[in-house]
Amino acid sequence: MEGELRILYEIIGGAASIAAAIIIFFLLSAGLFRNTFLPALGFLWLMSNDESLAKAYASLATILGITAAYISIKLARRRGMNWKFSAPAFVSIFVIVTWLMLTVSLEVARRVAIAKFDADASTQHSVLWSYHRALEPFKTHPHAAALKDCRIYIWSYKSMSFIELSPDAYKRAAPNAWVKSCTQTTD
Repeated sequence: MEGELRILYEIIGGAASIAAAIIIFFLLSAGLFRNTFLPALGFLWLMSNDESLAKAYASLATILGITAAYISIKLARRRGMNWKFSAPAFVSIFVIVTWLMLTVSLEVARRVAIAKFDADASTQHSVLWSYHRALEPFKTHPHAAALKDCRIYIWSYKSMSFIELSPDAYKRAAPNAWVKSCTQTTD
C-alpha cells in the first residue's frame, strides 16, 4: 500500500509540475506580450517563411533559451532542487531568455537597418510596442516608417527590411507632415 501511495504521490507531483509550467507560461506571456497566445502565434508566423531573416533571429533566440534553461536546471538539480520544480523553472527561464534575446536582436537589427537606409525622415517604435500591438490591424500601426525621396516605406519584421507603400496607403501609415510635404513638392 505504501508503494502505491508513493507512486500516486509522484504522479500527482508530476501533473502539478506540468500544470504549474503551463500556468507560468501563460502568466509570462500575458506579462511580456500582453497576450497569452502571441508568443506561440508569433513564433509560428516567423517560422512560416523560409526566406525570413527574422526566422534566424527567432531560431537563435529559441536555441539560446533552451540551452540557458537546460543548463540552469541541470545546475540547480545538482545542488538539490526538487524535480517537481524543474518544469516550471525550465519554462520560466526559457520564456524570459528567449523573449530577451529576440527583443534585443530585433531592436538592434531594426535600428541598424534604419541607419543604413539613410532616410530623409523616419519614425520608429520599440519591439515591445510592436509586441503589444501585434494582433491589431498592421496597416494602421507600422513598426517603423521612413521617408526617402518622397516615397514612404514601412518596416517589416518578417522580411527585416523596408517595404515601399503605394501612394493610396500613405495616409494610413505615414505622419501627416510627410504626406503634406511630399504633395506640396509635387504640385
